[in-house]
Amino acid sequence: MSVIGHRSVTLPGVVVVGPRTLTTMRPYIRFVEWLGGNRLMLPVVSRIQTPIDRVLMKTTRGRVRLMSGAYPTLLLTATGRKTGKSRTIPLLFVERSNGGWVVADTNYGKDERPGWCANLDANPVAKVSINGVAHEVTARTATAHECAAYWPKLDQIWPNFEKYRGRMRREPHIWILEPD
Repeated sequence: MSVIGHRSVTLPGVVVVGPRTLTTMRPYIRFVEWLGGNRLMLPVVSRIQTPIDRVLMKTTRGRVRLMSGAYPTLLLTATGRKTGKSRTIPLLFVERSNGGWVVADTNYGKDERPGWCANLDANPVAKVSINGVAHEVTARTATAHECAAYWPKLDQIWPNFEKYRGRMRREPHIWILEPD
């Protein structure tokens, strides 16, 4: 249950981002972090959470999220490299102090790169939506120096990033999304 203004909203398994404090959400946060780091649950989480969050975030302008309600989440829309169609994916992010956002291509700890990376490789111009506010961006991979600076910040918002990196046989990239 969460509070939006003065109305109480109960949605099973859904966090409504509002004035709740992280202290009252601590059990939920621990559960989400366990679920996101559990190897047996990852195939289910990766197949279900992403499509549901995509729909919830689009329709509620970022206010309602299934698994990542306690975490900073943006919607990244890139052009599909094969189809030319818009492809949207919810991603955890860190805001840059000098503008823009940082995301990681950990793909839940899988060795395969996520499709959105290949789309950004082909066409780095994309759109980011945060809480319903859209921004045009240009994406690029982070330098080694930027990676060293941003991995600790990404690990702070989602501790499972470190677990994912430990499982992967590839080095995940950090992407910088710079506003146009």
